[in-house]
Amino acid sequence: MADTPTAPKNPRNTTAITRHALWFFFLVLFLYLAVQGGHIYSGDGLIMLRVTEAMVDRSEFAVRPIQGFEDYGVMKGRDGKRYAKYGIGLSLAGIPLYVAGDAIGRSMSPADLRAFSYPDLLYYDRDDTHEVMTAFITSLTNPIIVAGLGAVLLALLLRLGFPMIPAFLAALLFSLGSPVPFFAKTFFSEPLAALGLLGSLYYLIRYQKRPLSRYLAYSGAAFGVAVLARIASIFVVPALLVALWLIAREGKPKKGVLTVFGVWLAPTALFGAVVAAYNQIRFLNPFETGYGSEAGRFTSSFFEGLCGLL
Repeated sequence: MADTPTAPKNPRNTTAITRHALWFFFLVLFLYLAVQGGHIYSGDGLIMLRVTEAMVDRSEFAVRPIQGFEDYGVMKGRDGKRYAKYGIGLSLAGIPLYVAGDAIGRSMSPADLRAFSYPDLLYYDRDDTHEVMTAFITSLTNPIIVAGLGAVLLALLLRLGFPMIPAFLAALLFSLGSPVPFFAKTFFSEPLAALGLLGSLYYLIRYQKRPLSRYLAYSGAAFGVAVLARIASIFVVPALLVALWLIAREGKPKKGVLTVFGVWLAPTALFGAVVAAYNQIRFLNPFETGYGSEAGRFTSSFFEGLCGLL
């Protein structure tokens, strides 16, 4: 039986993988930016944007409801204000570009907004320079995240020992020939959750090949980002814990399973505490995400959903 190829363990190889991943990142980012619509098209995305707006402009989490759809995507909190039912991760990630969009909007006049007059259906005031420019610039968050997702996939495949051309083609097919490009045009939280999950797996692989504790911590932190973006990411925990257990058993030099679990779980718990605090501030309940009874409803076939998502 032929030996399974493994990536060389030397700094030059790590540098080369990083360089290839960066080139791939900028390639697909350019392609995503070239086809961006310049708008946030969905109520879900707009509510997450308005969490960013609330944090930056008013130093709070309560959101402005969508005019005409006041109860969409929100739940009333302890103070009677409306709060988004979505994870806070993407709203936090959007802060830098929101600030940039706000600065650009301040230097524009309504006459400069002609390029943003379509499509006909939007959920915000297309004549307000602040709303239009913050939406436009902040909507570029996901192209960056999704490009990063493809770059991490390429790095993961190279780290596993795949040759450059098959790894590049697989990452390119994932980035351009799947549902992924759709998410690059949205302000949905799925890409950030996917980046966190894939990043967690990537650092587990790195730890398996070179058992440095910092790789375990990076893996746990990446998973924490996924949970911060979408609380449903916690359903992946059993699979990751099994992977941790297997890696700990075969590790050389060996470390105790509890030590491995502890190093991985510490940053994960920190992000979990942020989610709990966010829930407590809004609803006086660390376990209330904003979905209410909706969180426990599984109305479709489990196997249909599993096959469809895979």
